[in-house]
Amino acid sequence: MADQHAAPGETLTAAAPAGRHRAAGATTTLLIGHAALVVVAALTVWAGAPVWLTTVLAVAATAVVTERVVRHRGRGLLDASLVGCGMVVVTTVLLGLALDLT
Repeated sequence: MADQHAAPGETLTAAAPAGRHRAAGATTTLLIGHAALVVVAALTVWAGAPVWLTTVLAVAATAVVTERVVRHRGRGLLDASLVGCGMVVVTTVLLGLALDLT
């Protein structure tokens, strides 16, 4: 059994959990759909659409981006929670800047 302690300056990394993987075409389609939602949300803000519409699209785009980042960056439950909370804060600040609320 290998020693589980890292030397100073080194980082222990866990292997990716085994799970079901999507087909390449399904992942690409999902990514395009998520990107399209973000672009549509940005365009509605830029075009001055009604607030109820921009709010719904902006919240949906925030949720999509946060979920995507957490899935790829969060290694454990605590790490995923911290990344998710940080993404919500960052996207809320960016949304406030886009809507000229700050």
